[in-house]
Amino acid sequence: MRYAYYPGCAAKSSCLELDVATKAVASELGIDLVELSEASCCGAREISSVRPRLALTLNARTFALAEKLSPTILTICSTCQLTMSQANDVLKSDRRTLAEVNETLSNIGLRYGGGVEVKHLLNVLEEDYGFNRLAEKIKVSLDNLNVAAFYGCHLLRPARSRRNKTAKPHGPMETLIETLGGRVVDGSGGKVCCGFPVLLTNEQLAVKMSGDYLKRLKDDGTDCIVTPCPLCHISFDMYQGKVESALDVKIDLVVLHLSQLIGLGLGLNARQLMTNRNVVSAEALLKRIGL
Repeated sequence: MRYAYYPGCAAKSSCLELDVATKAVASELGIDLVELSEASCCGAREISSVRPRLALTLNARTFALAEKLSPTILTICSTCQLTMSQANDVLKSDRRTLAEVNETLSNIGLRYGGGVEVKHLLNVLEEDYGFNRLAEKIKVSLDNLNVAAFYGCHLLRPARSRRNKTAKPHGPMETLIETLGGRVVDGSGGKVCCGFPVLLTNEQLAVKMSGDYLKRLKDDGTDCIVTPCPLCHISFDMYQGKVESALDVKIDLVVLHLSQLIGLGLGLNARQLMTNRNVVSAEALLKRIGL
């Protein structure tokens, strides 16, 4: 299984542990990741809102690079997954726009043929690899852990997508947690926002949004929260200290990216998963499952 790997910006900088853990997990599962080292930022929501044609061109460039490697781009960022999928939908459905974008790309010797699909790691595991196959690789059961599944906003959009099944009460994230032997915290995977979109403009509001959710999970006996998005990871992990100060309560809830949680089940150690970079220490959690 070969994929053009697009980690996104955050996983190559502030959340480097996510990229390292993903590569370790892929190696263990026999998934071949060919990193798109020359790809640009997807533009997130900012560029597409202000300069939509520029956003399309940036992503078409990435798609053209990926098309030479694999028919599928694998990303570990749900924000990138949404942004790139929406750009891809436009390029595939509007031939005139695709032709105009390709004319621009011709200046750098590239052309996008419209043959690429964008998938998040979660969707790759569910649709391509298979949870049954993953179950055969599990070396450490997470049966001592109460795990909250947090999808975030972007993996549930657009609503017309076939992947909107993740919005159901029991979606692929819950199935994955159970495959790893963990206990899913009831009602943890709702459609609430982590607060990241307003973090830089209204930190107080963002902290309250994430804080209310984290406190509820802690009160419900949650051991850790797993998210498919680096931006949600930042909100819940890096800003948890500010949440505790704002609410005047100790939460101390471990936050793991999807790849880190899978890595625990595969028996990978803290160094391989870079859990030492997580702001909220995962050391006690790893000891509970014998790692």
